[in-house]
Amino acid sequence: MQSYLNHLISDLQQAAQNQPATPVYFNNTADWIPEHVLEWEQAPAQKMSEIFGIEKEIFPPAEKLTDEQLIQVVEAFIALWNAYRYEPFFPYNLPYQTQYKILLKYLDEDAQYISEKGGSAIFFFCELDTENCIFGEGFCDCKEHEAEWAQDAEDMKNGKYDKISDDLPF
Repeated sequence: MQSYLNHLISDLQQAAQNQPATPVYFNNTADWIPEHVLEWEQAPAQKMSEIFGIEKEIFPPAEKLTDEQLIQVVEAFIALWNAYRYEPFFPYNLPYQTQYKILLKYLDEDAQYISEKGGSAIFFFCELDTENCIFGEGFCDCKEHEAEWAQDAEDMKNGKYDKISDDLPF
C-alpha cells in the first residue's frame, strides 16, 4: 500500500504544479471593475476533481490506511488545495481520517478556479447544522457560535448594519 501511496502523493504534487491557465475575463459593463472581481463573477464552476485533474477513484478507502499513511495523504492533499488557493478549514484536532473523507467528498463539489489576483477561497465545510455536522459530534463547534449568530441576526433585523461601518461582525 505504501508504494501506491507514494505514487498517489507524487500525483498530488504534480497536480499542484500543473494549474490551468486562468482565462482572461472582459469587463463589458459601463463601470470599471477590477480584474479579480471579474474572475469571481465570471469564472465557471466545475467539479474540484476536474480543476485538479485528480479523480476520486484513485484514492483508497480511509479504513485501509494506517494513521501515518492518512497523515501523509492528507498533508499532500491539503498542499494541493493550497496550491490552487483553496483553504480547507478544519476544527482543531479533527482526526485525519475525517479530514481525508471530507477532502474526498469535496472532489465532487463545484468550485471556481481563480488566479492569484482573485485571492483565495476558504472552505469551512460546516453548514451550521449542529444535528448533522460533517465534523461529527465531538468536533462540531457550531453550538459555541449559535448565540453569536443569533445576536448578529437580531442586530441585522433591527437595522444595526444598515450602513457600512467599523462595527460589522465580519
